[in-house]
Amino acid sequence: MELRESLRVVRRNWAVIAVIVLVGTVGGLAATWIIPEAWESKTTVAFEAVQSGGSMQDELQANNLIAQQLPTYAQLALTSEVLQPVIEELGLDVPSYELAKDLTVEPSATGGALITITAGADTGEEAAALAGAIADELISAVSTTVTGPDGQSGGITGRVVDPAFVPDVRAVPILWLDLVIGFGAGLVIAFTVVAVREVLNRRIRGPRDLDRADLPPLIGTVPRQRRLAPADLVGLAETPALADAFQRLRIAIGASARAASEAQRPDASRAAPDASPATRVIVVVAVEPRAGATTVAAGLATAAADSGQRVALVDADLRAPAIGALETEPVEGGGLAGFLDGTGSAAGLATEVAPGLRLVRTAPAAEGGSEALGSTRMAAALDALARDADLIVIDGGAVTAVADPLLLAPFADAYLVVARAGSSTVDELAAATRAVLSAGATVAGVVLNRVPARGPDAAA
Repeated sequence: MELRESLRVVRRNWAVIAVIVLVGTVGGLAATWIIPEAWESKTTVAFEAVQSGGSMQDELQANNLIAQQLPTYAQLALTSEVLQPVIEELGLDVPSYELAKDLTVEPSATGGALITITAGADTGEEAAALAGAIADELISAVSTTVTGPDGQSGGITGRVVDPAFVPDVRAVPILWLDLVIGFGAGLVIAFTVVAVREVLNRRIRGPRDLDRADLPPLIGTVPRQRRLAPADLVGLAETPALADAFQRLRIAIGASARAASEAQRPDASRAAPDASPATRVIVVVAVEPRAGATTVAAGLATAAADSGQRVALVDADLRAPAIGALETEPVEGGGLAGFLDGTGSAAGLATEVAPGLRLVRTAPAAEGGSEALGSTRMAAALDALARDADLIVIDGGAVTAVADPLLLAPFADAYLVVARAGSSTVDELAAATRAVLSAGATVAGVVLNRVPARGPDAAA
């Protein structure tokens, strides 16, 4: 993962990281109150050879032999031979094997016949007394004197070179160390949780999540705005951020939709035989309900009309019409649904709602009525609209919910697939794209709706 991507992940999950690290740090602080206090005291014992007479070389060899025996002496300090007398002397109510768990006896690693004894206890005074008593008892157990036939004596003696003192600071708990451990543990856990979340979370959170080879190109983004009421849709151009986003989208699809359509269908023919070759039909579909296909369709149509084009905006979501709610009056004659089932006429099918923008509303179709979206009557409706339109934008609804939007494939120059940031998943987008392509249609690109204006997932 690149540094920039890592920083983006951290920014996206900073709250989770902060909470877990805070919990870890508080846990470290709590440990200082929960963990029983323990104090340690150290003492160092030196052993050396004692000889009366003999050469210096003999004494040196004897001291080397003692140094080799230091590990044995260290083990001796942890046995009942040394510890039991200490227990009796100090009046401790603990067996020798339990007492040994609170002791550390280490031979010197830097040379010399030295052994360091570290004793732990509930108080500093007890730790110092315990370390000193063990040192004295170990010296007593190791020290020996032997007299040879020649009257010369030799042996081993020990002495305390660094006596045990009452410590000023407890060994555990140590506040700063517990805080560091808690902070570090929280940091490790936080990044582990974030990494797992990033792997398992399939939601599309921003434009960068669409930078994948198996997905269509991102052709536009729509910034997050307050929830739009149906009456707001035709007035999208009055919101500067939305107006700019839809103008960019209009420009982006201007070339890509035509190029993709011509590459797939060189004769540029459509099922609407009398439609003007200059008229383009764009079907806008969503990967899930409420992803924003209606918003994108209305915004694109409004932006195109503001640029001087003649635009027809068609509500072809016959199951749950959304653009049809732009007006409070009932849809006369059933609108598009009425025309498709033969109960309505083409007269008055489109109503001008803004300069250069005509709207085709629809009432909900009867059961099974949506099948007419692929009929010759739909071709006739588009033919009638194309006579006075440079661009026809069709709101097709959610393509993964029902197959209705795919029935428009024979009439479309291209499809726009709309996903919603923070809600739609990569898998849903891939499934929607496959569905459109399987119908023989062209996907001009993906439009990501409700993109944050700021933060790690904002559009570049």
